[in-house]
Amino acid sequence: MNRMSECGGVSTRTAKPLKRVGAAGRLSIEIVDLPDLGRQWTKADVLRLRRERPGWLTAARRRHAAEQRHRGEQRCQELAAMLDAGGFTRPDDGSDNMIPYADEAFLYLLMVKNLCDAEAQRAVEARWPSVADDEFDYEIF
Repeated sequence: MNRMSECGGVSTRTAKPLKRVGAAGRLSIEIVDLPDLGRQWTKADVLRLRRERPGWLTAARRRHAAEQRHRGEQRCQELAAMLDAGGFTRPDDGSDNMIPYADEAFLYLLMVKNLCDAEAQRAVEARWPSVADDEFDYEIF
């Protein structure tokens, strides 16, 4: 018996059940926007909706994207406040003197505020765009 016939025309791989959070994630929507099917979601359900693209799914994806943008903007404000609280308020003048200043701010976010490397770098590059192309030199510290 082949895999397709075991599940009534659906492969066993796509018939695998998904948790609601997994289905919502695969559809790029919030869990609250995921309809109740009266049964567990499967990969096949997700694939079908991706193909069909019903209006409710498009609207839910737009809401999710807007929420993600809002969360990102909010986090940028929090990171800027961390830099301000650490005394890193110097405006970006585009000079080479910005590089060690930005490096110091980066290390402050890493070591004092315990941010991950990517988030600290994003905060520094947002505050001082002129240093965005320069790599942080870990060897000098």
